[in-house]
Amino acid sequence: MIKHTLSSFVKAECADYVNSECLGIDLFGKRFREQGICFILENKPCAYFVRCVLPIAKERGYGDVISRYQEIDIDSKLMKFETRKCECGESLPKGKQLCEECRKKRRRETDRQNHQKHRGSCHTEV
Repeated sequence: MIKHTLSSFVKAECADYVNSECLGIDLFGKRFREQGICFILENKPCAYFVRCVLPIAKERGYGDVISRYQEIDIDSKLMKFETRKCECGESLPKGKQLCEECRKKRRRETDRQNHQKHRGSCHTEV
């Protein structure tokens, strides 16, 4: 496994890092700090980085970056940045319990069970 540095991850993945400096703009276009040197490169914690950039670290092959950031931001209670997975192993979007294929499969199975359960009750003896 290749060891990546925190600074290389910031330079490659942070949308706020442009032309060797931080823009200081959040997702909604609001300033959260003045434009200038990146907090991460100064070994300071950055809320934007935690919310928007760090969650993609494992997906992009920068798994060791999370522990490196925790060395900078000891006080943060970083959650494990694991994407939720379906039964089949596919990653799930927020608010979904199953992927589309597993949802359809489970629905067919439930329908099958309900039809079997109620099949005998349709025919009443006279």
